[in-house]
Amino acid sequence: MFTQQKLMVSLAFVLITASSCLGDSVYVLGADLASGRGLLGAVDLSTGGFHQIGPDIEGSTGLAPGPNGSLLTLTFSGTLHSINPANAVTTAIGPTGLADCITPASPCGPTSANTIGSLGSMVYAADFANNLYSVNVLTGKATLIGPTGIPAIPFIPINTNPDGTFNAYDEALFGANGKLYATFDAFTIDPATFTISSLLIGSRSLSNRYRDRRCDTHRSQ
Repeated sequence: MFTQQKLMVSLAFVLITASSCLGDSVYVLGADLASGRGLLGAVDLSTGGFHQIGPDIEGSTGLAPGPNGSLLTLTFSGTLHSINPANAVTTAIGPTGLADCITPASPCGPTSANTIGSLGSMVYAADFANNLYSVNVLTGKATLIGPTGIPAIPFIPINTNPDGTFNAYDEALFGANGKLYATFDAFTIDPATFTISSLLIGSRSLSNRYRDRRCDTHRSQ
């Protein structure tokens, strides 16, 4: 039987996992929700094998390709970090302006840091209200573009409910075929039965919603 703490740790690679594909490997970012720490690993696309790269890192969400072969990620405290994919050494680029949600005791308001992703050379972020931002990869500053139309995260993540379940969500921003997309799922988990119950599910092409805000790399002349 899983305890809630062990369950959160074992689910971290499923619930809060982002990937960035470089060559024949996919870099995967996982989070230990009990400690708030994260880790970077690589999955071999030919074998499915996974190995951790370097030491644990600050708890983060989302991955995007960065300058000079680096990876970019958004910490739970709202800071943009770069990661050296060879050794997982992180460097703080700067605050995005998005708010802190490190633990359930944090403010975790609607402008808290949610996730990041990329399309071409552009990096984007979302907050808990599921507003879309562009991110300056040199300074970390996030600039509001507008609402995605995806429902807001309806709870404080990993907060325990009166019935013993706890809250979690999974969200990703990613580019494909020249367009930016988002997926979202909010759910509760019963640690006694391992039952997952979805509360909200959403997906959207953000390029269609913000065609004039550089969310689409294929434009009509």
